[in-house]
Amino acid sequence: MNFCNCFGLLFAIGLVTAGLVTALAAPAYAQTRVGEAAVVKNEVLRVAGPSTSQIKVGDGLVRDEVVRTGLDSATRLVMADSTNLSLGPGATLKLDRTVFDDEHHYRDVAVRLTSGAFRFVTGNSDKAAYRITTPLATIGVRGTTLDILSQRGQTIVNLQHGAASVCTVSFECIQLT
Repeated sequence: MNFCNCFGLLFAIGLVTAGLVTALAAPAYAQTRVGEAAVVKNEVLRVAGPSTSQIKVGDGLVRDEVVRTGLDSATRLVMADSTNLSLGPGATLKLDRTVFDDEHHYRDVAVRLTSGAFRFVTGNSDKAAYRITTPLATIGVRGTTLDILSQRGQTIVNLQHGAASVCTVSFECIQLT
């Protein structure tokens, strides 16, 4: 009888310990808020695998999140360091990577623009921390306002302010100033 009680107690301790180890091993960044939706016009969706949900003004954004705008739709997303990402109709982006220095500055931030029209305005982080990728190019940002169009096998980058380095997937690079 004592054996059964001890075994039950040890089994319960093992489950609690396993749960604690699992919780501690889970990535801390998984649900870290990295920004929020400041403007939402019509259909702006959070895409998680096959499911989608409407994003509303004030909704938080997390790392690895995919945001897609519908036709006749647009959004402006404001990151924790005040970076502004504006998406036009039919655009898709992924908040690929965010590594914080502190709660208002990034050490590293990567955004993947899959398709559509975007405006990118840097925030308070070190300018070398930003990287934007499209299917055809990687853009290094240097204190910048950029308009980017990624569609039908082309990427067009229009520098509005600052400087940027644009490199194609075949490593041909140009400096925009």
